[in-house]
Amino acid sequence: MKNPVAEKERWVALDILRGAAVLGILLMNIREFSLPANFSEAWRGDPDNANFWIYNLIHVLFEGKMRAMFSLLFGAGILLFSFQKEDPTPLFYKRMLVLLIFGLMDTYLFLWIGDILFYYSICGMIVYLFRKMKPIYLSLAVPIVAILGFIGNSIFLLNAKQTRLLFNEAMAVQAEGKALRKDQVKSIEEWRNLEKTLLQNNEEIKKITAQYKGTYRETANYVWPQSFLYQTTYLPMSIADPIALMLLGMALLKWGYLTTMSSKKHKRILKFALIIGLPLAIWNTWYQYKNFPNYDSIILYIETKGINWMILVYEIQRIALVLAIISAIIIIYRAGILQLTFRMLSNVGRLALTNYLSQSIICGFVFYGCGLNFYAEWDYKEIILFVPLVWLFQIIFSHYWLKHYTMGPLEWVWRSLIYGKMETIKRKDR
Repeated sequence: MKNPVAEKERWVALDILRGAAVLGILLMNIREFSLPANFSEAWRGDPDNANFWIYNLIHVLFEGKMRAMFSLLFGAGILLFSFQKEDPTPLFYKRMLVLLIFGLMDTYLFLWIGDILFYYSICGMIVYLFRKMKPIYLSLAVPIVAILGFIGNSIFLLNAKQTRLLFNEAMAVQAEGKALRKDQVKSIEEWRNLEKTLLQNNEEIKKITAQYKGTYRETANYVWPQSFLYQTTYLPMSIADPIALMLLGMALLKWGYLTTMSSKKHKRILKFALIIGLPLAIWNTWYQYKNFPNYDSIILYIETKGINWMILVYEIQRIALVLAIISAIIIIYRAGILQLTFRMLSNVGRLALTNYLSQSIICGFVFYGCGLNFYAEWDYKEIILFVPLVWLFQIIFSHYWLKHYTMGPLEWVWRSLIYGKMETIKRKDR
């Protein structure tokens, strides 16, 4: 069995893209770490507020894009891993099982409810089976999953609409002091469950905020059951999107898009992707602003419409813009400019697992009640200003760590467990 990838064999561009994705994903995750679900209600419909423009700019440029890039690169990484081994299958599944353990640790030890490592390990085990498929067929997974996701979301919203209308009816009957029918009693239970999970009202959010600002155990009492629900009941819904994106990542690698494709072709893709993606992303953000400024507007939408066609627009603009971002990074890197920036991003990307998990540790310490307890204490723009501080720490840490070692600390643990031996980590060429 061959050894892990040597340092000289790495694709630098992939490390750069991975580093950008790891840092960029914090712009979206930071809200879940630090703010309650209704954090934007006070200014979501107020263009005179600075938070409004910061939020919507991030929504246009980053919402879903960093997660998509992370998934694409993970899929490409699966393919690269299979190329470099004589008999990769047993080793690969061992690799995914160790990643699953990291994901469980991120969720149940670091209390990060938005962990993706658990899902990536499950998705990786499935995606690996399609590694020999032709790229055109791999790429079809994205539109298929988008359509299926739209259908699934529509079914969910229509069921939620029926439940909500029955709930309203039951509340009116209850107010009159009359007996409830069985379907009305059931609707109250179902709607209350939705309020605890996917459609949290202000009262529920207050309880959750108190738990995040409480002791480690109190925070865990919210995070653990919610995460378990996502990792079991909602698992099929949770893994469909990353599976499709990982398969697309495999296709892009086979087409040479991530490695050998010419800059001329990348420029064409960048132009085309921006023309399609940017207007649709702005439209998508405007639609959110007009239709979902607060909780009551979401409930009204469910009661009156029940289907959100904008989900399909979101999927198109997200894929277009993530391709634009990747192409732009590759073009600039090949042009030989911003080399210091790319070197820093490459270092962060080489420590992607360490940096991803350290974000959970840092943010948990700063915001949770078992740490510095700044949860729900800062304004949105203050939260966003905190993100570059985490970036700076991770850039500096990655730089100095790789001066002395060939891989990150958790990457070393991961590889040592996979290969069943203590991997050499100390740099010999200092």
